[in-house]
Amino acid sequence: MLASLREQAGAHHGGGELRESEAAWAGQLAARERKRLGLTEAELKRRRKGDAKKLQVARLLRRETTMSLNWIAQRLKMGAAGSLANRLRREERN
Repeated sequence: MLASLREQAGAHHGGGELRESEAAWAGQLAARERKRLGLTEAELKRRRKGDAKKLQVARLLRRETTMSLNWIAQRLKMGAAGSLANRLRREERN
């Protein structure tokens, strides 16, 4: 249902509906990728903020969703949004 709403979103859908749909989609995507990488909630807390697996999930969320860096950083326990932005930029350059 979420995928359908994302594909069919148009002028008749309110901003709140779209944001809610996007947040739900991003949450599902993050959970799926975390599971694939073996990142439990405890692992997210234990690993360092710039961990490679966390960055992998963050890159996917940036590419596939419209969620903010703040949302992603909080969800993945990566510290401040600005720090996450710097890490992603640094990776892109290398």
